[in-house]
Amino acid sequence: MANLDLIAAPDTTDVLDDLTAKCAQLQALMLMTHGEAGASFNSLADTHRENFLWHCTLVVDEISELASSLSPATVQVQA
Repeated sequence: MANLDLIAAPDTTDVLDDLTAKCAQLQALMLMTHGEAGASFNSLADTHRENFLWHCTLVVDEISELASSLSPATVQVQA
């Protein structure tokens, strides 16, 4: 996969930074749900697992909201 560089208008830089941070946070959270860490996750009480996944869903919603605030006119992709 090619490494793509994003060139953002100055007002979208903060949104891109927020998107990058939220994606990294969600990735870290989801890593806790499978593999060796998944065993600990699966041993949590149902309420704790549901709350954890609820939080992940909220992060996805935040990512979606941030992404929808961007338009192709504000972000150019260079290959």
